[in-house]
Amino acid sequence: MKLRCSSLFVPLALLLGAFASCGVHRVQNDYIKVYEVSGTFGDPAYDVHGVSAAFAGRVGDQICFAGGANFPNTPAAKGGEKMYYDAVFLGSPAEGRSIQWYAAGKLPKALAYGVSMQLGDTLYIAGGESHDGAERGFYMLTKSAGNTLAIKPLAPLPFTISNAAGAVIEHRLFLIGGMQDGKPSSAVWSYDIDNPSKGWSRLPDLPHARGYVQPVAASVDDTLFVSGGFYPGDDKHPATVNQGIHSLDITAKVPHWRTGLFPRGEEKRMDYWAGGTLTPVAGGLIATGGVHKAVFEPALERLRRLNHHKEALSETEIRKLRAEHEDYMTHPEAWYQFTSDVYYFSPITSRWFRILSPIPSLLGRAGASAVAFDAGYIYLLQGELKPGVRSPKVVCIEVQP
Repeated sequence: MKLRCSSLFVPLALLLGAFASCGVHRVQNDYIKVYEVSGTFGDPAYDVHGVSAAFAGRVGDQICFAGGANFPNTPAAKGGEKMYYDAVFLGSPAEGRSIQWYAAGKLPKALAYGVSMQLGDTLYIAGGESHDGAERGFYMLTKSAGNTLAIKPLAPLPFTISNAAGAVIEHRLFLIGGMQDGKPSSAVWSYDIDNPSKGWSRLPDLPHARGYVQPVAASVDDTLFVSGGFYPGDDKHPATVNQGIHSLDITAKVPHWRTGLFPRGEEKRMDYWAGGTLTPVAGGLIATGGVHKAVFEPALERLRRLNHHKEALSETEIRKLRAEHEDYMTHPEAWYQFTSDVYYFSPITSRWFRILSPIPSLLGRAGASAVAFDAGYIYLLQGELKPGVRSPKVVCIEVQP
């Protein structure tokens, strides 16, 4: 199956399925606006350095932002130590493009790289990494009296999970791919919050059997959509950044994944948002951010060879690979070419539309935390500008009727 991809700009009515005439794509501020949002957290880890891979979602009528990781002292390129955080903030978007943040408690431990799943006014978070390694914790976050956050532990997951994706369909939560029990995984799990005694049920695995680390996922109606992710390689298989967009109708009698690819003749660069965001908004999905396959995949392959084939390499080859890896960490942000254009999927037309040209200064990030706050606003919270370097920016993608 090939996906239909348009680089033509269309009015929002067409994005929602009502066809109209359209012209050549331009950035149209009448329909899509992207801008930085002001506001401070009162913590230098977030205000100065920024974090990536934090938990985020809407809790009640506020945005919740929690945890995350960064390198606040020595840069990652110089062997710095990664720090994890347990801070929890709640924020209220206000007119004038600002968010008023305040501290609202702490996570059970300092965590990052977990999964956020928003269901109504409740945020569920699962797994993640800490200084102790991969985690299996599962929690429900709700607003409590005094504008604080209530964090309720649920039954731990039957596996550790990190760098995975999550989605919600009605009363079911989904955990997708990532590192499960320490290995890259293609497994997809479902949890019915109305029947917690059933625990986590396994659905059909994603098509690429070797795994999806840092995929993106979201749902439209009864269909799961998954894209991106990478496989770090092993002693027999090369490292790869996954291609394609997979969909699964969970109501089908025999559910199975369907995979679509953008035609190579289209303007779409062959990147599918690994480490980016896929967020439900305006009746469909908006995708942006993530690594560039042509830059990231060779870096993964160098590490694979050092980790799995070191014995077969000469000292000269080892020095060369190590030097190339060290050099990879030192380039300016623009060199990494993180994805910064915006695509919209219309479920009515089953088409992807390129609705915004690249904006590297605002959208060129990986590991940002996306929150669909209401019908037309997506907030992208912080994230990574290049390997090891975070951004303290909060950015809004506003889809106007």
